[in-house]
Amino acid sequence: MLLLVCATALELNAFPESVLRDPGISTLRCGVGPVESTLSLCRFLAGQKAAAITGVVNFGVGGVYPDCGLSVLDLCFAESETLGDLAICTGDGFIDLPDSLALVRHFVLENSLLAGAEKFCRSKGDPFHKGPFVTLCCASGSEERGRVLQKKYGAICENMEGAALARVCQEFGLPFLEVRSISNVVENRDLANWQLQAAADRAAAFAAEFALFLLNAHATT
Repeated sequence: MLLLVCATALELNAFPESVLRDPGISTLRCGVGPVESTLSLCRFLAGQKAAAITGVVNFGVGGVYPDCGLSVLDLCFAESETLGDLAICTGDGFIDLPDSLALVRHFVLENSLLAGAEKFCRSKGDPFHKGPFVTLCCASGSEERGRVLQKKYGAICENMEGAALARVCQEFGLPFLEVRSISNVVENRDLANWQLQAAADRAAAFAAEFALFLLNAHATT
């Protein structure tokens, strides 16, 4: 069974009803932020017995950093995730916490799901981007902060759940894919420039199509 995870009702409601009826697919609305998403996914996997889940796909919206060459509504895959504000914040930026604390904060996501998503998009001729993502408790509301985070982590996109979900999947030994459609540029906050609904629709449509592709491929092997 493939588990599709998103943070909000906006994102989940964009998911096609017809696909929800497939017995090989399950969905979870995990809540916003690292704490709620960690709790929700852990509770789900423990209750469902993780052996029944073959992989986890996180879909939703994200904010793109300036000058990354991406546009609003572009489709992006995470090749890595980092807990971006698990750090020391100073007037000059972010400083990593010491290695002696043995923190797990960076996750490489090069796995079968990411390879499959790239192959699927190429087979359809659909454009996509991939790169490092960063997960924050406090989303960026200014261009200045966005540029600091972009420079620090080399990230193209920020969100509030991905790295937390990646950590849970690491613990349960499950492949994890994060796909985001860009809803806004990280700039001085102006909701008039955001396209939340359209971005949610695009991310959900991809997640549904890709899930069916994976299930059909598995059925024919």
